[in-house]
Amino acid sequence: MHNLLIKKLYHFLETPSVTLFEKPFYNLLLNEFSFENYDTVSHKDYLAFIPKKNAGNMVISAHMDRLGLVSASREILYSNYYGYKFYGVDYKPSLLVGNRFINQNVFAYDNATGKTLKHGKVKGCSISPENGELVFDVNGFQNDDMPALQPIGYSNKFIEEKDELKGQLDNALSIALIYALLKNNIRHTILLTTQEEIGKSWKFIHDFLEERQLKSVVTIDTINIEGIADFNTTDIVLRRSDDLADFDVGLANKLINFADKNKFRYYVKAKNPKLIVDVTEVGRLANESNYKFNGATIQFPIINYHKTNETVKTNCVKAVCSFALDFFQQI
Repeated sequence: MHNLLIKKLYHFLETPSVTLFEKPFYNLLLNEFSFENYDTVSHKDYLAFIPKKNAGNMVISAHMDRLGLVSASREILYSNYYGYKFYGVDYKPSLLVGNRFINQNVFAYDNATGKTLKHGKVKGCSISPENGELVFDVNGFQNDDMPALQPIGYSNKFIEEKDELKGQLDNALSIALIYALLKNNIRHTILLTTQEEIGKSWKFIHDFLEERQLKSVVTIDTINIEGIADFNTTDIVLRRSDDLADFDVGLANKLINFADKNKFRYYVKAKNPKLIVDVTEVGRLANESNYKFNGATIQFPIINYHKTNETVKTNCVKAVCSFALDFFQQI
C-alpha cells in the first residue's frame, strides 16, 4: 500500500495548489477520486466522496492547499499573509517565515488550468517600509509584467531516498494516503478541503457535517516533530486535544488504544497549558461549534516543517498506512 501512496504523492505534487488558488489540484482530485461506487459532491470549497452503499460511519478528511506566494498589487506576497489580508484577519509579517524560501525555484501558474506561465527563483525578501508587508524578490518575475493577481507555487523537488521522502509534503502526503485507503476498499466518507493553511477549512468541515447530520471527523495531516518527540522512533502522532480545544474523547481514545494494542510507535501530543500556539482543524471545529462537532487526528511526524524539503521516514509512511488501513477497516 505504501508504494501506491508514494506513486500518487509524486503525481499529486506535480499539480500546484497554493492556498486560495487550489483549482488545478481540486480538478485533479475530482477526477482521481471519482470512483464508480462513490457519489461525488463538488462544492467550491471542498470535495466529498460518499459510498453509494455499505458506507462506514466515519468521515476522513485532509486539506488540499499548500504554501506558496501570490503576486498581488505589483508585490509578491506570502500566500498565508495574502489569505489573512483577504479575510481581514490581523497578522504580523515575519522575515523568519520569508527566509525559509530564499533560493527556492518557483513558477507562476494559471489557476483555471494549472498551466505554468513562467519560472523564477526567490532572491530575497524584506518588510516593505511603505505598508509593512513581507515582500519577495523573485528573479525572472518583473512587477510590471505580472497580472494583478497570480498564484506562484514552489517547484516540485520530490525526492525518494532509501529511508526518507522529501518535498513539499504538507498535505499531499495525507491525500495520497486517503487515495490508497480507497483503493484498498475502505468505505468511509472522504472530505478534501481548501484553505486549511489560513485557518478556514474547519468551517467547510462544519458545514458538511451539519448538512449530512454527522458529528465527528478524523483529519489526516502532517506535524512538525522537531522539539516534540524523536523523529527516528516516532511513526504516528495522535492527540486528545490541541491548544484550543479538547477532541472527541471516545474517538481519540479508540485511535490511541488501537495504536497501543497493535504496538505502533506512536506519540500522544499534549496540550500546552499556557499558550495557544498549536491549533488544528479539529480544535477550531470543536471550539467554533461549541463542541457540537468534533473529531480526532492522525498525523505524520515530519521535519523541516513548512519548507520545500519537508521530510518523513519511509518506515513512518509504512506504519501510518498499516495503522489507518487496519483502524478504518475495523471501525
